[in-house]
Amino acid sequence: MKRVIIVEDQVILTDLLSRVIEVRPFLEISGIYHDGLEGDRAIQNKGADIVILDINLPGKNGLEILRRLKQGMNDPPYAIIFTGQGRSEIIRQAIRIGADSFIEKNSGLDVLEKALDMAESGQPYYSNKALLAIREILANPDVNSPLDILTDRERGVLQLIAESHSTKEIGDRLNLSTGTINTHRWNIMKKLDIHDVAGLTRFAMKYGLVSDGEGS
Repeated sequence: MKRVIIVEDQVILTDLLSRVIEVRPFLEISGIYHDGLEGDRAIQNKGADIVILDINLPGKNGLEILRRLKQGMNDPPYAIIFTGQGRSEIIRQAIRIGADSFIEKNSGLDVLEKALDMAESGQPYYSNKALLAIREILANPDVNSPLDILTDRERGVLQLIAESHSTKEIGDRLNLSTGTINTHRWNIMKKLDIHDVAGLTRFAMKYGLVSDGEGS
């Protein structure tokens, strides 16, 4: 029996995912979370064999959760990215970080079921858009995302800035002082050569840290 954690902020979709998973005897749901920070903590503390991640999540972006799984765990779970984001830049990031499966929310129930079946055997499964992104990566292996120049903490702070949280709110969420958050903000602006919140927000939208209104 493989344990599944779902991190998705739309309740109607977590209900759908639950029903699809519950009819599969080889899968069991060990947790459902609607906030990225809570989901990330649960994955680290409870463990899972399969993780289903949305990308645009409050608190912590799904790509950042994926990055922590694939780069910070000795035996990371199989990761399915389940998202409304279909832009090639976002897909390339997910593939480069290590998504084992990538499917769009408008792909159809049969695609979701196929991804879960492949997850049970540990085999990768990608939508047609994701396969195109893989070809682009193979053709241009040295092209990196601008997000790569930021640390994990800086990306997390940038997301919360773009979500319009105050410095105090960000500090409270990350258990950091306001002085430390201000230092991170200054470092982010310096590295990206962006010196206002509006510019940081546009950058965060472009690279999938927060929703640009086109998908979630």
